[in-house]
Amino acid sequence: MDCMLDIETLGTVPGSGICTIGAVKFNRKDKLPAIDDCDTFYVRISLDSIDKHGFTSDPDTLNWWNKQESSVREEALCESGCRVDIERALLDFREWYGGAKCVWANGDDFDCVLLSEAYRKLDLGDPPWKFWETRDLRTLLDISNGPKVSNINNHHALYDAYGQVLALKEYMDRLVRR
Repeated sequence: MDCMLDIETLGTVPGSGICTIGAVKFNRKDKLPAIDDCDTFYVRISLDSIDKHGFTSDPDTLNWWNKQESSVREEALCESGCRVDIERALLDFREWYGGAKCVWANGDDFDCVLLSEAYRKLDLGDPPWKFWETRDLRTLLDISNGPKVSNINNHHALYDAYGQVLALKEYMDRLVRR
């Protein structure tokens, strides 16, 4: 079982505040079920806890968020609704992740790197994966001229992760048909 990870943040460098974490477990060989039937993880993180723990934000990223649709901004940034302390979110993610074989993300220098830094910043040890277990979807799709990642619900970490799994599965299906 692999895991596709996506996060939404307040910046683009390690140590930036993480607003949401979304992830989907999947088997490379099996057909991907509808998102409601997948083993998923989604958490909205309290922005107060991000500040409390010394995470940073970037003015350019905040300006970018301000240009997004209000529903997108609200999901990522609004304090209403159920939000948890970032430490609780990371511990819950580690438990959910369990013994996944690999962690995939849409790029090799963002989601896994920022989440790894959050574990270290909070003295929670290493992330639940080993460095050699990370996989990069963007590069795979680029060098293969593979399918594009569909945006089911733009900048919603769980739906972005699911869309990334869909693209990976489409790419893998193309390989099998060759």
